[in-house]
Amino acid sequence: MDADGRSLFDAVLQSMMGWPHPPKSGTFAERKAMIDREHEVSIKRQAELVGISRGSVYYQPRPVSAADLELMRRIDELHLEHPFMGARMLRDQLNRSGVAVGRKHVGSWMARMGIAALYRKPGTSKEHPGHKVYPYLFLLSWIICGEIVIGGCMYSGEIQRAALLTKHGKERVITPVLELKMGWQIILIDTFDTDHLGTFTRDIPRYGSQLDAARKKARIGMELSGLLHGLASEGRFGVDPFIGMFPWNVECVIYVNDQFGFEVVGVAQGKAISDHCLAEDWAAVETFARAVDFPNHNLVLRPQGEDDPRIRKGIADWTSLKTAYSCMARQSATGHVFLEVDARAHANPTRMEMIRLAAEDLVKKLLSPCPACGAPGFWLVERVGGLPCADCGAPTRETRAEVHGCVKCSHRLTRERTELRFADPRRCDYCNP
Repeated sequence: MDADGRSLFDAVLQSMMGWPHPPKSGTFAERKAMIDREHEVSIKRQAELVGISRGSVYYQPRPVSAADLELMRRIDELHLEHPFMGARMLRDQLNRSGVAVGRKHVGSWMARMGIAALYRKPGTSKEHPGHKVYPYLFLLSWIICGEIVIGGCMYSGEIQRAALLTKHGKERVITPVLELKMGWQIILIDTFDTDHLGTFTRDIPRYGSQLDAARKKARIGMELSGLLHGLASEGRFGVDPFIGMFPWNVECVIYVNDQFGFEVVGVAQGKAISDHCLAEDWAAVETFARAVDFPNHNLVLRPQGEDDPRIRKGIADWTSLKTAYSCMARQSATGHVFLEVDARAHANPTRMEMIRLAAEDLVKKLLSPCPACGAPGFWLVERVGGLPCADCGAPTRETRAEVHGCVKCSHRLTRERTELRFADPRRCDYCNP
């Protein structure tokens, strides 16, 4: 039967059966409701015509058993007492109380009951790309306008211009954040070679610690610009602090205020693309380059080993890489060439994104004024443990309260956690020694 014949047949069948719409259209429930048990057309044939199985026509829902009703009641009680518990934690609590049940069974009933664990979801503070973000002028009035008294202390002057010292393009991610959300004018200072304060290739040792180097850069920028406010960033690479297996990047963006005598530091950290290898031939070079996302991430080459002073930096395309490899291989006594990812910001987009996140963190701290003196940067300085165990009530090492402190005065404020009253028993040294 052709398409026209099928359409005509469906129309005749629809009229004969009194169906509201053509067969095999609509939801499953609608198609099942089209079955007429008293009609001369057999139920089997009707089921075939509407596209459902014959068994589903005869199926009668089974009532919920008494055991499952009791389980649902217990799940509901536990959810009201501990709304942060998910299927796994509820399963553990039920097992402890003598109810043998699995995670999937608990999860199924939670879904049918319409309940879920309450916790902070990721991405709840992401900005809509089409919405402009304006500075919070109420909090910024003391730093943008004339003289404003906040918390009994007077601040005066303007912080509309700040010097940013960088040689490696960091202004591309720092300037938009500060100008958009703080309303500042960022003055780029690029006349000083920041490599004099240390390099990731180890040919020049870093000036002090990571924070010391960032502070030094900011002050050099302030001196060169004649401004009282300076910005700078500094990064470091290592292994992740959790299991010590993955490359890790920690970035800080510092804001130095010589007008009122304080500084605020924004920090961000995460997984990095930072690796190295000793290649004996071009195939090994090519394999390593692809593994570290070259040419998006530039490479640095040396002959023989990581301490060789002969360095070729800024290799950003395959032609340059092949040329540099040939040159370094000829200079190497063993024929081996040492390769590593270029960690400079302009040559490492993964690190550049981490710098942007550090700038975002700096803005959050600048928009958090001290309730005592009004200075920005009132932020977390200490975590206090001792959150009680949900089972035995003993204090655990989980955070019970957070202490926020001022970068200008000695004011401290302890804030108890309200979103979580009890710790998971698995975090308890008594329940889980």
